[in-house]
Amino acid sequence: MPQTLQRPGGVLARAPTSLPPIRVFSLLHKKLSGRKVSSRLIHRALNKADIPREALGFSKAHVESKLKVRYTAYYKVKKDHIANQQTYLEELVLVLAEQQELGKATMLCQLKEREHQRSVARNIRFLQWKLSKGSTTMVTVDTPEGLQDITDKELMEQAIMNSNSAKFQQSHHRPF
Repeated sequence: MPQTLQRPGGVLARAPTSLPPIRVFSLLHKKLSGRKVSSRLIHRALNKADIPREALGFSKAHVESKLKVRYTAYYKVKKDHIANQQTYLEELVLVLAEQQELGKATMLCQLKEREHQRSVARNIRFLQWKLSKGSTTMVTVDTPEGLQDITDKELMEQAIMNSNSAKFQQSHHRPF
């Protein structure tokens, strides 16, 4: 179901998302394949996607064909996401400029800055998630020039192996 924004001259529709119908047909496919799927979960997904309850009676072949059609549409929209987002932002500028009585250029700059901030925040969330999972993303090595940060995978592995080798071979020259 597309998200909409009311404007004086009509309605501005955001690009439709195919994810709720894909979820419905994925759940139905799982159920028809013999796996356990909660009927409440299926009913919630049906309501969210605005799909009638008659979909519960579809055959497995029919569900697979619907799923394929929905995925095809989703990947088509996903491929052009930058152009779709730009078009949406330009239409949104017209609506918001009318509502807030601002210049179109000012509003477009504000929206682009907001989208940039959202993109940066997404990247930060991803990196924080990655760091919380315990993966090594950077190693600091003491060199004759000073401390140096290494982020290349092979160089990090080599630096870690050198450090471990030096650490565990400290007692090799001892007589015990």
